[in-house]
Amino acid sequence: MNNVNATIGLVQMRFLRSVLDKYISNGKFYDNSLQNIDGLQLIPYYDKTEPSYWLYTMKVDHRDDFVKMLESNEIMASPLHHRNDTHSLFSTSRRILPGLEDFYGKLVHIPCGWWVTEKDRLKIVDCIKKWMVAYHYLQVLIKNKTVRYLCHIRL
Repeated sequence: MNNVNATIGLVQMRFLRSVLDKYISNGKFYDNSLQNIDGLQLIPYYDKTEPSYWLYTMKVDHRDDFVKMLESNEIMASPLHHRNDTHSLFSTSRRILPGLEDFYGKLVHIPCGWWVTEKDRLKIVDCIKKWMVAYHYLQVLIKNKTVRYLCHIRL
């Protein structure tokens, strides 16, 4: 590291607490706002711990459709990380991992960082709530053969 990089790092340290506090504030907002929604599962945290909320992780049914809906509403979301066990390096030791398959198939991260404003997080929660209700209602209609096609929903 050169002196310029070191100086930039030292100056940034002055803002570290406020940046971390914004992540935590956004994460706690989501924790409170996204409870008890059918098709969405929040990730539990251990007692006596405080998450940093560097990423806001949750599990959702129909993840790919969920991500497309958020993207169509100009909200970035993704599973972010690729599973290590699927890399070619591990091809000879590949195993069936049903718990991981289920978890990774539903895993998604939504924006939680210092740049997420109050308006942004309200929009994110509103889109998620509306979509989850609409999507599950449409699934019931499809199951009952009331509707033949399911389109992506722009909220």
